[in-house]
Amino acid sequence: MEKIKSIHECSLRILDEIGIRFFNKEALNIARDSGCRVAEDVVRFSPETVMDLVKKAPSEFVLNAKNPDFSCKIGGDATEYLAGYGAPQIMDYHGNVRPATAADYIRFVKLMEAHDRFHINGGIPVQPPELPADRATALMLAASLHHSRKGIFVPNASGEELKIIFEMLKMWFGKSFKEKPHALALINSLSPLQYDAHALENCIAYARHGQPVVISGSAIVGTTGVLSLAGSFAQANAETLAGIALTQMIRPGTPVLFGLMSSVSDMASGTASIGAPEKALATRWNARLARFYNLPCRAGGTDTDAQALNVQSGMEAMFAMGATMRSGTNLVIHSVGILAGYGAISFEKFIADLDAIEMLEVFEKDIEVDETTLAFDVIKAVGIGKEYLTHPHTFAHCRNTLWTPKVGVRRAIRRENADEELKSRLDKALHRILESYAMPTDSEERLREVRMILKNNGVDYDNYFPTCNHPYRTTS
Repeated sequence: MEKIKSIHECSLRILDEIGIRFFNKEALNIARDSGCRVAEDVVRFSPETVMDLVKKAPSEFVLNAKNPDFSCKIGGDATEYLAGYGAPQIMDYHGNVRPATAADYIRFVKLMEAHDRFHINGGIPVQPPELPADRATALMLAASLHHSRKGIFVPNASGEELKIIFEMLKMWFGKSFKEKPHALALINSLSPLQYDAHALENCIAYARHGQPVVISGSAIVGTTGVLSLAGSFAQANAETLAGIALTQMIRPGTPVLFGLMSSVSDMASGTASIGAPEKALATRWNARLARFYNLPCRAGGTDTDAQALNVQSGMEAMFAMGATMRSGTNLVIHSVGILAGYGAISFEKFIADLDAIEMLEVFEKDIEVDETTLAFDVIKAVGIGKEYLTHPHTFAHCRNTLWTPKVGVRRAIRRENADEELKSRLDKALHRILESYAMPTDSEERLREVRMILKNNGVDYDNYFPTCNHPYRTTS
């Protein structure tokens, strides 16, 4: 607790004595009107102001889905998952990369929709360059609404496109949009100690509508943060607190998620590393600080710097996700699929990471100990030196006691075929999920309205997602 208090107090000193730069006049005016000290574009917060505002944010909330069966609690002991975010490239099993496409986007949305691991869909699992830059977010949101009934994660937008986003959301959810959290957005700081105009514009818009935002300070230790874990965590914490404070100035009670998303620099090259053990330490301290402020938190998931689906990717991904789950993270972004330091996403790793999550959940669940699981009568009946494999107790419990991998290979195979066997299992698992996808059919009128909103703003949805009416078609 003393370490947490020290980081917290250092963060308050940063906010009070150094401040945070807001590249947004409206945000500066909001801060000034709320009693902060504003000099040019730098906002300084008194410790009392910061903490009074942070305390207004709820400790948990429900993200309401189009289908109430998928509405999910964010906070407490609940954990929700999202796939990778923002990858511009697709990486195949052997490490070859290609630009992401609109068809890839739909494919990831279908995977998240069909798999029961996910209660939230959307976001930017990939960034298809073929989508027009000024309407890409609106098109991706439309695709998510079309193909999913789950909670919605909305990519950031700006200017006219942000207005289009809210026009679509208000139409889609109706009057409920004014009353309940429906659309989740991600706001990142611009380290060190800044928020850019784009992030602040989104922060203000979502807070005004009472919609939840993930606020993430993201100092990179050694480049955009001081070369000290404690110091960089304090800096990122200050950035996160400033963003949370702004949401509460706009609309007290706005749901937020706390995110201290620090990573580290490779001191040999200066590049950011997300597969380092220090990144996992940031995840641990993220959760500790979130609990200190009584807020739900987000973190990364199966993070890796690996350039292919290989030993390094498995080692780093399992380590990173283990830290995320052991820390009690409430929302895992980048839970599956990510490679190359967020530079690429992989369908095969998406599937492999699902198995990794299941393995970690089995470990976290631990064992049940009672009269039934101790099975003394079975042990006595078998006695000394015999076997359990053919005992009726084993037949009765063989399908539900031990975890079975979806893709991992256990049986004996010829050594030269091991890699092909693993790839084959990954491909089969991928196609099983896609084949189980069912297109939502209960929103045709609203979908027509979504298309009309886009068309009225100069973009035709069907020109970019022509496969939208073919639920099992996954390639262009």
